[in-house]
Amino acid sequence: MARGHTAVPPFSTRILKPLVASSMAALTGLSPEQAFRALTPLEILASLLALLAVLRRRRVSWQGQAALLLAFGSALAVNFGHAPILVCSLLLLLASLMVLALDRGQLALGLAVACLAALTKEYGVILGFAWGVCAYSRGRRLSAFGGALVPLLTLGIATHLSPAAVSSGSRGWWELFKGSAFYELQLLGSRYGSKIAYLWLWSVLWPVLLLAAVSLVGGLRKRTMPDTDGLAFAMMLVASPVLLSGDWDRSLLILVPFACIAVSFHPLIEEPKFQALLAIGGITTALARPLYTVLHVPRYFTLGMIAVSIVATAGITAQMARHQLRAARGPGTVKAGNSLWTSTGQPIH
Repeated sequence: MARGHTAVPPFSTRILKPLVASSMAALTGLSPEQAFRALTPLEILASLLALLAVLRRRRVSWQGQAALLLAFGSALAVNFGHAPILVCSLLLLLASLMVLALDRGQLALGLAVACLAALTKEYGVILGFAWGVCAYSRGRRLSAFGGALVPLLTLGIATHLSPAAVSSGSRGWWELFKGSAFYELQLLGSRYGSKIAYLWLWSVLWPVLLLAAVSLVGGLRKRTMPDTDGLAFAMMLVASPVLLSGDWDRSLLILVPFACIAVSFHPLIEEPKFQALLAIGGITTALARPLYTVLHVPRYFTLGMIAVSIVATAGITAQMARHQLRAARGPGTVKAGNSLWTSTGQPIH
C-alpha cells in the first residue's frame, strides 16, 4: 500500500500508516520499508510520552511512572523490534493520545483521534465507544451516542472507497477472524502454550490489566458506580473480543493506556515493592525472549532472566493477593482511592 499497490480486505482499510510511510519516503528519499522502520520506534516513544503526560497529571509518583513505562516499553521493544512493519504501534499511539485528550477535556480532539485509529486498524473503531462513555459521563448525552459511531462510519466509508474492497478472490473479514483466532488457540494448545501465554500476558502488562479489572469488579459488587476512567476501561473490556482477530500480544495493547489511568490512584501503584517487581518483571521477560533478537546471548543469561521474571511474577501475585485479602476484611484497612472526576466531569489534579 505504501508503494501504491492494492491490498485485500481487511488490510486495504489500514490506510493511515502506509500513507504516512509513503509520504515520509517521498520527503526523505527513504524506501517504504525504511520509512516503516523509522516510524515504529518514534510511535513507541510518543506513546510512552503521552502515557507519561497522563500519569503526571494524575500525580502518580515518579517511581510509579518509571515502573509502568519501563515494563511497558520493554514489551513494546520486543513486540516491534523484530517486525517493525506493522500498524499496531501507530494504533497504540492514537489510543494514548485519545486518553490524553480526554483527560484534558478535549472531546472533539479525542473523537478526531478515534477516527484516525479506525483508519489505522479495523478494531480501532472501539475507541469511539470509549469516547462515547466519556462524553456521556460529562453530560454530553446526545452527542455521546452519535459521536461513538463516527469512527465506525469513517471505517465504513474507507472500506467503500478502497479500490481493494471489491478485489476478487479475497477472504472476508470474518474468514480472517476465524483463521487468526483458530491459529492463536492452536498456539496456546501446543507444547509451548504455557510459555506463549506467559509472554503474551507480560506483553500487555498483565498486573495493570488485572488490577484495573479487579478494581472494576470489586466496585460493581459493592454497587459503586465507576468513575469515568473505570467506565472507559469497562467499555474496552466489553469490546475486547473484537481484538481476538489478530495476534493477541499486539492487539490487546490498546487496552493498556485505559488500564493505566484506571489504576493511577490504586494504592499498589505507589508501593515501592510493587513498583520494583513490575519494572523488573517487564524488563527481564523482554530480555528472556531470544527469538525476537538478533543477538546471540549465552544460555545462562536467558535462563537467569527467565528465573528473575518468574520470581517477579510470583511476588506481584502475592502482593495483589494480600491487598485483596485486606480489602475483603472491611473498610479502613486499604487506602481509599481519590475521586478522579467532579460532578461536572472535570478532572481533579
